[in-house]
Amino acid sequence: MISERFCGIMERKSHDTHMHNVLIVGGGFGGIKAAQDLSRCKNVSVRLVDPKSYMEYHAAVYRLVTGRSAVETCIPYRDLLRGRDV
Repeated sequence: MISERFCGIMERKSHDTHMHNVLIVGGGFGGIKAAQDLSRCKNVSVRLVDPKSYMEYHAAVYRLVTGRSAVETCIPYRDLLRGRDV
């Protein structure tokens, strides 16, 4: 996991209460996973930047074409990161 390695490094380098700021550009699968993992670190503030407020799940786009709801292919970031300070 990203957070185990990163949090360990930050804790060793910074024995004070210094807050580390992490900016994640892009909310694809990697960006969401990084945000979720890093939000577990004690002294890390995480911000996710993406031009959209949702993640498009392209593997499910065929559902939209066949008449299913767009809600099934677009997942809001607020739902993916609920309960985390991101």
